[in-house]
This record gives sequence, C-alpha cells and structure tokens, in this order.
Amino acid sequence: CYCGTSLAQAEHLNCVFDQVASAWMPPQCRDDQISSQFDHSGPLDGGRWPYYADKNGTQQLSIQELAELGGKLTHYYTTLQWHLVHCNFIWRMQYLAWTEGSLIVGDRDDTMHHITHC
Repeated sequence: CYCGTSLAQAEHLNCVFDQVASAWMPPQCRDDQISSQFDHSGPLDGGRWPYYADKNGTQQLSIQELAELGGKLTHYYTTLQWHLVHCNFIWRMQYLAWTEGSLIVGDRDDTMHHITHC
C-alpha cells in the first residue's frame, strides 16, 4: 500500500487520503464504500469526525490539514469514539480481504499489534 514519501508522489500514484487508515492509500488498499461510510459516521455536522493538533482539543484540524500530515510520523488527536469506530471499520476491511480477496489492508493496520491495540 505504498503511496510515496510526499503529497505529490501520493497524488501521482492515484492515492487518496483515507480517514479510516489515517493515511494516503492506493486504489487496491481502500474500499471507497467503507471509507465513505466511515467519513459520515462521526458526531459532528454531516457525520464528520473531529481531529485536533493538540491533546486538549483546542486546535481543530481540517481533513485537508490531516491529509497533509498523512504518511509522516506526526501525531494528531481525536476521540475515543473515533478510535472504536476506526477499529470496527478496519476489521470490516480485513474481512473483505480475507473472504473475497478484493482488498489489501495496509501494513500498519493488518498486524497482530494493531488488532491487540484495538
């Protein structure tokens, strides 16, 4: 699920920022229907999810700002609800990968460490 090391490379490789993975993902590593459902499952207007630059939640990040952090070892903050729903949606993607072979789950999310973390 490689998308390069810059936003320009990610866009050139036809990658899209995926909120479920919190990373830029190529077509074979994302399910647009699952991603859209996740993008509209949050508690804010229109089902949006809150993202913050600080632990206290005073500096809100837009999706564009979050996307610009994608692929970097930069921290952002969100809610426990986001984390629980993220885990549920990653498990859905793993199920599709295992049963249908129609999807590749990103290396970061398809590990025993991530499953245990969830």
